[in-house]
Amino acid sequence: MRIKLFTVDSQSVKLALVLRTRATAVFRPFSSEGVLFSDFASFSDMAEPFDNALKTSDFIVVFTSLKSYPETKEVLIRALHLDTEYRFDIYSLAGDALAGFDLRSREASVHTELPVGAALFVPTNGLFPGFCVHSKNQYIMFLPFDENITPGLLKGRVSSFLDDINRGIENIEDKPVCGHAEICGILADAGVQVAIARTPAADFISLPGARVEGFFRYFHICGQAEPRNNESARNYVIRLAIMALKSLDCPYGIAISNIFTHNAGGAKEYTVYFAVASRKTATCSQLTALEDEGVDDFYARCVNELFTLLKKRLFEENPILGRLR
Repeated sequence: MRIKLFTVDSQSVKLALVLRTRATAVFRPFSSEGVLFSDFASFSDMAEPFDNALKTSDFIVVFTSLKSYPETKEVLIRALHLDTEYRFDIYSLAGDALAGFDLRSREASVHTELPVGAALFVPTNGLFPGFCVHSKNQYIMFLPFDENITPGLLKGRVSSFLDDINRGIENIEDKPVCGHAEICGILADAGVQVAIARTPAADFISLPGARVEGFFRYFHICGQAEPRNNESARNYVIRLAIMALKSLDCPYGIAISNIFTHNAGGAKEYTVYFAVASRKTATCSQLTALEDEGVDDFYARCVNELFTLLKKRLFEENPILGRLR
């Protein structure tokens, strides 16, 4: 890939040189050319070089200081003509920092208004999230440039996102999109929203969903992961689904586990547990396959089974859907 890195207002950042060095090290292995930073005082100063990069680069990254974050994000979203939405999951994650501010207030929207369908890179406190949008064969990433935030994002979610692109794992989006589109239509008819428990496997729900219009109007990702402790996988997944719906105040919560591997007659098997919870009941199911099935294909099947379970619960419990049958 041809990768271009920009910084906006980096002079106001204490450890700018160190951060640039770290960022270069993260992106260099994925670039077919040398990776260099171009520094600008503002987005307007960067406009012409950024426009040139849109014509010549496969991957563009814009880092901006926290001071310039609100204005730069706003101008970038407008320049790319991106549709946006207000993310209640990030608003909830920010907690006390945004307490007293309405979700769509100027103070909160700085952190919660984000492009529809974007991959998100959210700091642990929910403030100053980054994002990446994908158009045709080009990725455009926006990240905060700060000594306390940027290293964690680069080491964690950004690195794994780049690995996913490099391995082509984002192609899992192509497999279960029909299931995603169908369940969004059902949720639209019912007028309800669903909370997704944050687990590593939750990406197999949200990444394909990013390609379905309106997905994030009906599905919201819970802000925090919960430890398993000593409970069974089944009870753990049920607890995650219940905690997700309570945390985000949604009528339904869903959760999907990592893969559990065990031996069966000399062959290894994969098992994934998934659960649907409502304010009335909670149900868990599982899917098992031999290890010769690809992980991506297996998870795509698991997500579709999870949506089938959710669909069943919706039609059983929602009077509006009951009349549509």
